[in-house]
Amino acid sequence: AATWKTGTGAEAGVAVVPRGGQPPKTWHCPRDIRMLNPAITAPAAIVLKGGEVTTLRYQVVAFDGAVPVALLNELVAKQTAK
Repeated sequence: AATWKTGTGAEAGVAVVPRGGQPPKTWHCPRDIRMLNPAITAPAAIVLKGGEVTTLRYQVVAFDGAVPVALLNELVAKQTAK
């Protein structure tokens, strides 16, 4: 999850929740340009096989205030169980 202060000083943020069955990855979410990029920036090589479809699925959660840790953990548990 990433958070920032809005123009009024309020805290807001965004989190990316991965779905199960996908290769391990991290997310490109630079705070300075407020961009969320669903590119694979994996911690190790990912081999893509010719002729096969690779689908990345994720859920984006936007929130006001502090990071809703319990909610995000619940969503991760539900998504990775699929």
